Order: sequence, then structure tokens, then C-alpha cells
Amino acid sequence: MKLFRILNRYLERFITRKYVTYFFKRKINNTVISGPFLGMKYVDESVGSRFLPKLLGTYELEIAPTIRKTFEKSFEVIIDVGAAEGYYAVGMAMKNPKAGIIAFEADKNGRDSIEKMARINGVFDRIKVYGLCDAKSLTESIPNNKKCLIIMDIEGAEAILLDNFIIPKLNTCHIIVEIHDCCVFDGIGDMIQGRFKNTHKITEIWERKRMLEDFPMILPKLYNVFFKKYFIFNSMDEGRHDSLAAGQSARMRWFYLEPFNWA
Repeated sequence: MKLFRILNRYLERFITRKYVTYFFKRKINNTVISGPFLGMKYVDESVGSRFLPKLLGTYELEIAPTIRKTFEKSFEVIIDVGAAEGYYAVGMAMKNPKAGIIAFEADKNGRDSIEKMARINGVFDRIKVYGLCDAKSLTESIPNNKKCLIIMDIEGAEAILLDNFIIPKLNTCHIIVEIHDCCVFDGIGDMIQGRFKNTHKITEIWERKRMLEDFPMILPKLYNVFFKKYFIFNSMDEGRHDSLAAGQSARMRWFYLEPFNWA
């Protein structure tokens, strides 16, 4: 049994992260093939997250309807905090041609990738890329009297930055934030809900398992029958549970905060 588990782990690592990644890169030419950013040209690797779900367009598919909903809002400024290699920063620039984009990313490789991906998708002139975001830089980035959207994924630091007492400008921003109370500390979500309950409508969106119908491609029958786990389910796996402690809740969630008073 132990030998089987070791072999299965090896096969999963080798097949999914080596051969399957190579297979999809060649087959779809580093272009996102589904989801809200269909057609976006991609860099060769991701930063801090799995690569294949982004290329397939199934990355964070739970919030894809919310992302599409924002396209109708005519935002003038979109701020991506924790932008990684630019999935949302560049994607939102493509889908919001009149918006200015501000991307914060602490990792230099991420910042370099954002700029590279912005260039190959023709939106470099509308994206400003900065390093680590703090309360001062976020305050300065939020415009006065303009429609602003903030997308945030900063591994628990949302508890610090999403404070409308310190940053009152947040009260008129739309905010999509990944909540990390399941893997950082309990109570982050409750804290943020308490801060914004009087200023925003808060919609809670829960992570869910990927299903066969989520997969955006038709594969050759041989792959579909014998390698379904590796080519379909593992390629959509975002690896969110890899580092969670045993016994800890593994289910992630997002909040979409819509301000009652909007600029």
C-alpha cells in the first residue's frame, strides 16, 4: 500500500506537472482558452500558484461570474493587490479598455512577468506595476471621485489593508478579496464583514471542487479514458490544500463588496 502511494505521488508529479504542462503549452500555444480572459496570451510560468488552471481559464472559476459582472461597471481605475504574474491585472486591462490598471506585487519575478504579459497583450501603456502594497500606497492609488475596483489576494494581509478606518477611501470602492481565515487564522472574514457591513453589500462565494464539465477542452479518447485524473482533474487543481495543516478547514472563500455609495 505504501509503495502504491509513493508510485501514485510520483506519477502525479511527473505526469501532471511535467508532461501534461508540456502537452497543453504546445496544444494551445500559451493562450488562455476559456473563462473571462479568453484569448489572453500568457507567459511561460505562474508565480505563487499553479500554471495550468490559468492557461485553461478555470482558475478561480467560482468568481468568474463576478469578474464578468464587473466588466459592465465601466471602472476608471482597477487595482490588483497581490497580482502575481498578472492574470487579473492584464486580463482586466484587456476587458476594460478605458480603465487604468495598478498592479502591486512583492515578487520581482512577478513584476517582470506582469510587464512582459502586458506587452504581448498590447496593454502595457495602461498598467503601472509596483512592489509591496501598504496602507499608504493603497490610499494614494485609490482615486477621488472615480469608479474604482480592487482585486486582492495577499495571503491573510487583507486583515491589515482592508481597514476602512485607516483607509476611508475603501468605502466607495468595489472589492473582490480572497479570504484566508481557513489557512491563516480564523476570524479574518468576520473582521472584514464587521468593518464593511454598513458601507457595502457583501456577497460570499465559496470554493468548490472541479467537475468534468468544467474542463474546457475535448481530449482524444485515449487520454479521456486512461488519463482522466491527470489530464482533466489534476490540470485544473489549483493546489490550494497543499500546505494546510491536518484537520484544518480546507475550503476557501471570497467576498465581493459592493458599496452602497458609489462614486
